[in-house]
Amino acid sequence: MDGWPSYWEEMIPMHYATHVVSPCLGMVDGLAEYVSCFGSGPVRDDMRKRGAKKFSPSRAANKG
Repeated sequence: MDGWPSYWEEMIPMHYATHVVSPCLGMVDGLAEYVSCFGSGPVRDDMRKRGAKKFSPSRAANKG
């Protein structure tokens, strides 16, 4: 995430996935059957040396 503030390098990927999925399901009075999170690849060495987490940003997919 070049150009972003440095605090983003320490954020935990998918820390708030449920905070995004839940309101969407609530708007349609729905329930998720399951939620899966997928990583986008390894973290670059230069970011890891600065203390970045070993996991890259992720995306969540749900089945409702």
